[in-house]
Amino acid sequence: MVNKLIAIGIAAAALGIITSYALLEWSRGNIATADIKSEELFTAEVTSQIFEGKKENANKGRFSFVASETKESESKSVVKIVEVPPGPSFCPFNSLGARTPATVRMNEIAWMGNSAGGADAEWIELYNTGDTEINLSGWQVIDLREQIQIAFTRRDSIPPQDFFLLERDSDDTVKTLTADFIYTGSLANEDEGLRLFTANCTLADEALASPKWPAGDNGEKKTMERRSDGLAWQTSYVTEGTPKAKNSEPPPPPPPPPPPVSGIEEGEEIEEVPEPGSVVSNVSHIVISEFQTSGGAGQTTDDFIELYNPLSTPFNLKGHRLVKRSANATKDTSIKSWTADTFIPAHGFYLWANSEFTSLGTVPDTTTTASIADDNGIALREGPADTGTIVDSIAWGTASNGFGEGVLLPNANPNESFERKAWDVACIDPAGEKGNGCDTEDNTNDFMVVTVPNPQNTGSNPEP
Repeated sequence: MVNKLIAIGIAAAALGIITSYALLEWSRGNIATADIKSEELFTAEVTSQIFEGKKENANKGRFSFVASETKESESKSVVKIVEVPPGPSFCPFNSLGARTPATVRMNEIAWMGNSAGGADAEWIELYNTGDTEINLSGWQVIDLREQIQIAFTRRDSIPPQDFFLLERDSDDTVKTLTADFIYTGSLANEDEGLRLFTANCTLADEALASPKWPAGDNGEKKTMERRSDGLAWQTSYVTEGTPKAKNSEPPPPPPPPPPPVSGIEEGEEIEEVPEPGSVVSNVSHIVISEFQTSGGAGQTTDDFIELYNPLSTPFNLKGHRLVKRSANATKDTSIKSWTADTFIPAHGFYLWANSEFTSLGTVPDTTTTASIADDNGIALREGPADTGTIVDSIAWGTASNGFGEGVLLPNANPNESFERKAWDVACIDPAGEKGNGCDTEDNTNDFMVVTVPNPQNTGSNPEP
């Protein structure tokens, strides 16, 4: 085959050997290696031929091939010139020299793989910290054992302030993203290293496991990523990491405890009366803050459920589930469960909607095909279905399913929602970005009708 002939020619160019070729039953193929810089190889289909390769110039890798062709009763000889550039010469891992700071750095490394693809689903992310595009032609990534040898070409560039994703073996390693480069070779979990070299083998960046990697979690599949200073490494706060996106940041620390009150003896109990506006909720858990059950005739799946975090720190929904029960049901039906890190911002919101509710003015944080209707109940549960701890629940209409709190709400009118009231010493109207922190464990007392719903998501402003 033509491509096979080209591959042999490249090997001969690199090694500088004189050899002969004999190929049978070949035909013209697609010469797509982009390394051939001369006219096409032959134009006729032939049944047999003999090639003799003679090296003319070792530096340029230039060859002449003499072909003797036989087709039916006609025979002829032609000479073709093939010019093949030499292959890359890889930088030795231990050829250090002086490390020169570069605008391109290794930004995140999934040395542990991921949950879907296992240990083989490794990837490496580069980041261009500069203000101009960087062409990576000649740059290399080499591991300690030198079985990962990545050589970039002139086609590989990183725009300013942008990412470059290298995936191992195939583009299926990170299923939700398209790889910028596919490489082979594996990273060891211990006694390993990665170095990034510029085109002249100057060390630009490195990450060393001596004997262990400085960050990353193999059990939870959390990647090793640069901190915000761009220097030190940290374990990602997000399972599976943040490929081709900004690295994760730690949640804010809890507020400091209040200072001791002078004049009060140790152990003496103090009854504190909060000032108006000083407390956003009378509970310390996530609440269901707004929901809609129907858009009217033909739009019965125009459903949404909004959650509110009244806490001063982000809340992780991992391990929780949103469930429903019909009027007299005793078993949960799943609406949405969270098995990976998913955070509601402090004093922020999270929005679920039915996947067919495409006219919803706010983009939901998640959608599923589940729906809610009249005489239903919903609950946010921590742990397994049916038996996990109920964090918050609501029921309406004639429901008798264990999700109601106090006096139940009536069934809602189409395109109207029920919104949880705000808290400021007592339950008040939530209008004016006051949050939804009222929870007296009585559905009718805690909620009010909204004729023009305006649900909020994790991108909405925190309240209050």
